[in-house]
Amino acid sequence: MSVAALATQPDAGLHGRLDALVRPEFRVDVLVPAAGDPILGTPACEVAGCVHSSRYGGLCLAHLRRWKLDGRPDRRAWAASADPAVMGHRSLQPCQVIGCGYGQHRYRLCYTHSRAGDKAGHPSVEQWTPTLATTTTVCALPGCALWAELDGGWCRSHHVRWRQRGRPAAYDFITYCASYGEDHFDFRPLPPQLRLEIQYAIQCRVDANRTRTTPRSIKPLLDYLVADGAASLLDHPIEGWLARLPASASTTSPRAFLGYTIDCLLDVRDGAGWDGEYQRDVWLLRRLGVAAGHGARLDFTPIQPRWLREVTKRWCRWRISCGIGLGQLRKDLIAMI
Repeated sequence: MSVAALATQPDAGLHGRLDALVRPEFRVDVLVPAAGDPILGTPACEVAGCVHSSRYGGLCLAHLRRWKLDGRPDRRAWAASADPAVMGHRSLQPCQVIGCGYGQHRYRLCYTHSRAGDKAGHPSVEQWTPTLATTTTVCALPGCALWAELDGGWCRSHHVRWRQRGRPAAYDFITYCASYGEDHFDFRPLPPQLRLEIQYAIQCRVDANRTRTTPRSIKPLLDYLVADGAASLLDHPIEGWLARLPASASTTSPRAFLGYTIDCLLDVRDGAGWDGEYQRDVWLLRRLGVAAGHGARLDFTPIQPRWLREVTKRWCRWRISCGIGLGQLRKDLIAMI
């Protein structure tokens, strides 16, 4: 549903309108951008075959650590021959006994088969009787095909990791594993209304396909909003927010994203299209569907007397409907002042 369509539903309120606008892929607790995403992500790791995003020096966090352990050789030459698989993201291997889907414990065998092997004198894998599948339950972690064992619904390896994390809720553990080592937007600390507002602004940035907005670039702003305890960015005007920002969130990217988000929210609250915009003395052209920059506008306030301003607005509306370009519109408007 578009912002213009929501303008016909005045009783929906800002929360209701955002609820209808934010798409499922952005309505998540933790958003992990794909490596190389042109707006939200960073370039992929320089190691050929690595599917993770770069963090420092063109390498993902895991390969950066491995490069340092190797004595910091020439980075490009090292990346050309490095193993793309990294700890924490390798596919876990099943027991070598045919038909067994449990994870390896010792001797490339699962816990049960490794203990049985100790008693039987460690026979070769070929000597084992193939295992008949007795379970169809796999590990609860998406992407893991090993059979679940013990409690929690995890395979043995992920059970160990889950226990080391303090036995968190399944959803929180899955989220942790999915974002492990990757830059991500964590919306969980934000209150519900503010969370929707930030998610909508990020969605708008992606749809506009113009300005990069990486997790690291706006993290200081999100951290400040959590600490501030505000329920909505419309609780204060943009000037009030900018005056309150701490130094860590006062750099260009957080400030620009804050202003952009408030503009997007005002568009949702006030509506778009001629019915809402025509009566104003400053037209935001994005609300009229005119292809221009995000902040492009036509300002009629200098035109006096009032009756001339109204005539000029009607004339400009007609000119826009005829497809006249923004540059010519501004020249025409200057001629009327």
